[in-house]
Amino acid sequence: MLVSPELKITVARQCELLSVERSGLYYKPVPKVDDTVMMNRIYDIWYKSPCFGYRRVTKVLRREGMRVNRKKVKRLMDLMGLKAIFPGPKTSLKRENHKI
Repeated sequence: MLVSPELKITVARQCELLSVERSGLYYKPVPKVDDTVMMNRIYDIWYKSPCFGYRRVTKVLRREGMRVNRKKVKRLMDLMGLKAIFPGPKTSLKRENHKI
């Protein structure tokens, strides 16, 4: 209720009189996670599993209950210089069909 309950005015009418949307009246903002806290947690996950890229790190953070976006995790990992470790192409192996 915006106004005292003794006046017997509906919530919709009160919002109309005060030029406030009803959705704004019931809205409870979700607290944002601090970037430094998220960066520390990203580093911990990456340090334990350096083969994890930003997508897997995002999944781990979501399983832990953090509300994160894949793009934000990628941006923070780029900022920290963290990249997944993976094998590259083996270009110096000789193949039978490749004649020199």
